Amino acid sequence: MRIYLRLPLASILALLNLFCYSNVESIAGVNKYLFASATFPTLFVAVGEAPFNNGFFNWLFDIIFPERCSGSWIDFSAEGFNNALKERVYGQPLIGLSNAVQQHWSNNQPAKALLLSMHGPPGTGKNYVSGILIRHLFIKDSKSKFYHLFSGTVHFPHKNQVQTYKDQIQAWVRGNVSICPKSVFVFDEVDKMPATLLDALKPFVDSYQHIDRVDYRRAIFIFLSNSGSDMISRYMLAQKKLGKDRSEVYSKLDDKLPLYLYDESNGAFCFSSTNNQSLP
Repeated sequence: MRIYLRLPLASILALLNLFCYSNVESIAGVNKYLFASATFPTLFVAVGEAPFNNGFFNWLFDIIFPERCSGSWIDFSAEGFNNALKERVYGQPLIGLSNAVQQHWSNNQPAKALLLSMHGPPGTGKNYVSGILIRHLFIKDSKSKFYHLFSGTVHFPHKNQVQTYKDQIQAWVRGNVSICPKSVFVFDEVDKMPATLLDALKPFVDSYQHIDRVDYRRAIFIFLSNSGSDMISRYMLAQKKLGKDRSEVYSKLDDKLPLYLYDESNGAFCFSSTNNQSLP
């Protein structure tokens, strides 16, 4: 089956240019064939055996308008993010989150990469809030090629391969930040990662202006962990029974939680020198 699309000449030239330098077989939704007539000023393209569905048009749109590391594709709105949090998230101390991101990316030369750490029991909204943030950072949401997700159980299951994982993390971060300085890396299930794994991030989150001509200071690293969940639950319950004000409770928790997380019995996030030296 062939589907004929009428497209402007400039768009067709962009398509032909891509196919000249790409592996056609690797592109989803297109099976090896591209046909074009010489009609001018518009051209007709027939894509052989391509399914006529939204996936095809998404693919075509990505070719004609490729995602770029620029304001049109990366446009964080603190107001929009805050409104989304108010509508969808309840009972969480997230007031400073949007300000931290806004200040970080509005600064062309921040002191270091931004590290965000979210802790709590399962089901309290860590991944949910992270997802809302990603939707307000990238026009393409989690499909953005500048968003990178690592899962402790999926990507780092073997404790005896820590050095291999470290090398892979460093290569991935280095390669992607060199393409887009505003890359975002999310590490989920940090408490299930092998000990010392996150030490691989240490060079990227320090105050170096660049390493091998790559500047990592505009990147964002987000850590999601169940570490400290028992302490958080016990503390919040005790404070609630005492009738303490929420702002006072959160303020004291900010002082208690880091000390608990640094305990060596609480997983990779607490073993890591990254946490001890780079987080405020």
